[in-house]
Amino acid sequence: MISQNSITLQGNLARDPQALTSSGKARTRLVVAVNYGLGENQKVDYIDVTVFGTTAENTVKFLTKGAEVLIEGHLSMNVYDPGNDEPKVYNLEVIADRVQFGRKPSAPAETPALAVAA
Repeated sequence: MISQNSITLQGNLARDPQALTSSGKARTRLVVAVNYGLGENQKVDYIDVTVFGTTAENTVKFLTKGAEVLIEGHLSMNVYDPGNDEPKVYNLEVIADRVQFGRKPSAPAETPALAVAA
């Protein structure tokens, strides 16, 4: 049987990258907003993405909320068992193999100073 676990996302960062550390290895968490649908049926999904290594360091240095990104990676299911007869918590996330930086969010336009007559 042939299996494949790959995903490609294109969207905008919903917030600034969050730098984390994992066993001394650079790790960054991104939340990517991906739009789909048309007109009144348009919706947004917010997808958790984890990036490791040098790419993780660069996302923190160069990306901010609103930046466009193209991410290639694979899906990973995390299961947390809180115990005490509580149900298990399942979290599906994307592990990024490649992050391509797109356009940065545009800075707010500066308002020209008004001339004041003396």
